[in-house]
Amino acid sequence: MLSAARVSDADRERMAGFLSQRSAEGYLSVETFVERIDCAYAARSRDDLEALARDLPGHPEGWMRTTWHRLTGAAAEALRAAGELVEAGAVRRLVLDGTSAGRLGPGLFTIGRAVDCDVVLDDPTASRCHAELRCENGAWVLTDLRSRNGTFVNGRRAWRIVVEAGDELVLGGTRLLFAPEAPAVPEGRPTRVS
Repeated sequence: MLSAARVSDADRERMAGFLSQRSAEGYLSVETFVERIDCAYAARSRDDLEALARDLPGHPEGWMRTTWHRLTGAAAEALRAAGELVEAGAVRRLVLDGTSAGRLGPGLFTIGRAVDCDVVLDDPTASRCHAELRCENGAWVLTDLRSRNGTFVNGRRAWRIVVEAGDELVLGGTRLLFAPEAPAVPEGRPTRVS
């Protein structure tokens, strides 16, 4: 279950800011605010954090689960220039298209914060080199590269796993929907993240 994922310091800070704002607006007493801030910094899951604000206005259900971060770096610029980087709301689609395979270059496809990754995530909860995706024997294999906050596929922690169309990948706090448009080929490369 995605909501059971470990929360990051950024998630805790985001909740603390939300609680502070609501307290300043008079929705929380000082005592309640202090208690909830303590709980926010002790929270271990996203459900724990969300429970702290469910009774407050301006708190959309599932807001911790639907955060996403924009792509940056050379790969994002190349995709944006090609018109293939499309905003998709709370989840970005990782699209594999065999017709333009190799456009991002040969070898494995890396995802992380480092500028030399194929897709650079502007996400402080993602590791510098968080995960890799490559074709092995006609299947796409996602491998966690010893990331700090883990890699999850369909809500379950994954270290090395075959991914299929429709799988939800979570790297740090970034959610991606795996959407291959063509069968995997050894020299194929992910060509679009939207």
